[in-house]
Amino acid sequence: MTKRQEDDVGGLCGTRCVTIIVLGDIGRSPRMRYHAESLSKEGAFVHMIGYCSSVPIPESLANDPAVRVHAMAEPPAFLSRKY
Repeated sequence: MTKRQEDDVGGLCGTRCVTIIVLGDIGRSPRMRYHAESLSKEGAFVHMIGYCSSVPIPESLANDPAVRVHAMAEPPAFLSRKY
């Protein structure tokens, strides 16, 4: 692992690093949040990527030092129009 990679995972060299991509709002995805918490408890460093627009991330997940939440920008409105 390079020094840059160590910095990206908070210096957790030798730790499994998992990325969870949520195709929707993380706050409305209890199963994905549960997966992140479970992986963290098993010693993995977890990156969660998804939308963070509606429901706040639970404190148990937000305060976990092994979990990083990366918010995606909301898609443009024209993509959600019904034709």
